[in-house]
Amino acid sequence: MCEEKKLTRLERAQSWLRLRKKTVLAHWLYGAFCAFVSWQFFPAGITFLLIFAGWEIWNDNNEKWRQWPHYKPEGDLDFWDSLVVKAPSFGIILILHAREILTITWY
Repeated sequence: MCEEKKLTRLERAQSWLRLRKKTVLAHWLYGAFCAFVSWQFFPAGITFLLIFAGWEIWNDNNEKWRQWPHYKPEGDLDFWDSLVVKAPSFGIILILHAREILTITWY
């Protein structure tokens, strides 16, 4: 009979946090960065996010051309990785702004 090996706490955590690819953490950090920038200068935070979206579109087109039949576009998922972190982070900033704990600046 074959016994299943019991996973340690660290192994369980690693198996739970299976990332789609290695750069997902960087996309999360970029989303948090965009939320912080949006707090300091709102238009710049949106601009940074749009620049990232443009970068991912360009990267997908370039990789599709270079690896034609085998390339799977992932730029939209990379963008959503960053937006999923930016939106709730900025939501917290909006709540704090509404309670007058901090101020979102426009200039």
